[in-house]
Order: sequence, then structure tokens, then C-alpha cells
Amino acid sequence: AFTVALADVVHMREADFFGIVSGSRDPLKFARSGLHETKSSRVNAPVIEEFPVVLECELFEIIDTESIYGIVGKVLNVQAEEYALDDAGRVDAEDADLMLFDPFTNQYYCTGSPVGKAWHAGKKLKGLAPGSHFYRRITASCRSGASVLNRTILVREEMSVLGVCAAILTAFRAAFYHLCCITSDDTLYLPGILVDDEDEDACPMELYGLDDLAPRFTLVYDFGEEWTFDCKLSRKEVTVVSDAQAVFESGTGLGIWEDDLAGFRAYVNGELDPEGGSVEQDDNVYSLPWNLEMEKFGDFARPLDPDTENAYLSEEFANNMIALSGIEDAEEDDAEDGKPDNLVSLFPDDDEELPFN
Repeated sequence: AFTVALADVVHMREADFFGIVSGSRDPLKFARSGLHETKSSRVNAPVIEEFPVVLECELFEIIDTESIYGIVGKVLNVQAEEYALDDAGRVDAEDADLMLFDPFTNQYYCTGSPVGKAWHAGKKLKGLAPGSHFYRRITASCRSGASVLNRTILVREEMSVLGVCAAILTAFRAAFYHLCCITSDDTLYLPGILVDDEDEDACPMELYGLDDLAPRFTLVYDFGEEWTFDCKLSRKEVTVVSDAQAVFESGTGLGIWEDDLAGFRAYVNGELDPEGGSVEQDDNVYSLPWNLEMEKFGDFARPLDPDTENAYLSEEFANNMIALSGIEDAEEDDAEDGKPDNLVSLFPDDDEELPFN
């Protein structure tokens, strides 16, 4: 018995790696791929969990001649992810984003366009420690105080622009009560729910990845206050033994002061007593940021513990992705303004302009 797993574009590198490395020579072959397996319920063979379509087969015939050696199987069952099926329940190659191999040009294709070089894309996994993944480094600095509020993080190289936005803001302890956008080379990226099908001025974050971003890009959080972060994306890949989508490396400052950019600027300018917790100045009252664990203003500069920051990233990243991409699943029935009740705060006011610059 055996199974046949059909690979999608997202797992091109792993599929190519399976074809260029022999399991008899490298007993850690499957572990190096970073994929996961479960036993088939129909045959005595494994099923790769990450691949969208798997054929479960029993051996029917072995063809062994001078010119060909072939294995013929009888398909007993087909496992497929729901998104890989059409309305009639049949596998849809386009929806599944299945990858095709052209042996004449040694290219992988998807809907007519090559997505990688066969016998080459998987070479990076050779000798890779089991459990390792490829990451790209992002450095983000707050424009209102780059020296006192900045982060360096690693994000998985297959991450979408939406994931990049969520990872950076999670690292800065944003509460995700406001919207965000990314601008890169004059291209505006917004959460998909805010982009109309006919909108030519913005791109849905979910449909774009790291390679679509320029080496320098800008992230804006809270379209009212406009917390602006200048970001640098490294083109060099980094391998880390981790399953995390994002990894904290270093940083300064506890995080964003939700709803109080003016207070943060006063802190940056040295106008707030480090030992104080509230101050009235020129008709303005500056208080400790409600979203950060601080007893006095001076706590903002305390050193960040990598283990604590990574634990927070690991716990909150998925929830914050939902806050940005799960808007479509929210109920709209009871919202007075036609916006989902539980996510009304994520939408800008009708007269609030999006920050294009």
C-alpha cells in the first residue's frame, strides 16, 4: 500500500526536497522537511498533513521491463481540504493551488506560471536541522522616537503581508483596537475586508507576501493618531529551530501607548518624570499607557526579556491575525452602522481618511 500526496505551491521547496534526497541515505529526510504525518485510515501508509490532496492506494501491479519500472495502484480513497474542492465536491486544481512539474524545462508551474526551479528549490533543506524553518529579519522603529521604541524580529519567509503587519504590531504590544496599513514603493496594502474588488488604489494584504515588499516599507497603526513605523526587510534568509511564525530578537521600549501618541512624544522629549505616573501639563493630562504593565513612566525603558517577548508573540499572534483577517466572519446583524458589532472599533470613522503617505 502507499499514498500519493499532491503538493501545493506553498510547499514547493519541501516537495522538491523529497525528490532530490534519498531517505535511505538521509534517515532524517522527513524531519528536515518540517512537515507532519499521520497514519492513513485506509491503508498502511502515512498521510502528509500539510498537502491539500492525498490519494490512498493499494498495490495493484508492478511493471518491470527493460525500458520502464512502474507501480500501479488502486485508489481506495481521496483526502482533500475543503478549500481544494469545488461546489460539486471534486478536487479543483486551481483552488488547491496544486503544483505541476514540467520535466522538459525542469520547472514547477501553477496555472501557467513557473513557481520554482525543479531539483534546485529543495537544496536549502539539505543538512537542515529537524524542526528548523526559514525566516527573514525585519527591523521596525517608531518614527516618533526610533531610539526608544524599536524591534528586530524574524518572520517565516512564507508569511503574507497581513502576517507581517500582525507580527510587527504584536511585538509592539498593540491592542488591535485600530486598523493598520503598509505602504511599500507607493503601493498601499490594507486588510482585504477594506479593499473593494474594483479598488485599484489598494492591495489586500492576504494575497501578497514578503517578496512583494520593498527592502524599506512603512507601517501605520491607528489611522487617527497614526503611529508610524519605518521598517527594513532583510533579503537574507535565517534558519531557526522553531515552529513560531514570528521570533523576537531584540528591542527597546515596552510598546505602543494605545490612544496616547501625544503622551509618548512627551516621554521621548523628556517632559515626563521617570518616577511619576501622571502629570498635568499645558492643559494636557499624561497618564501611564493602559495597555502596558507600568507603575511609573521610567518603567517604559526597562530591558526586554527575549523569553517573555517570544512567549507573548506565540500566544497573541494568532489572535491578532484573526483581528485583522477574521472581520469577514463577524456577525453584522445588530451593528447600527452596518459594521460587525464585535469589531466596530477596527473600522475608521466614515470621515476618517486612510493614511497614504
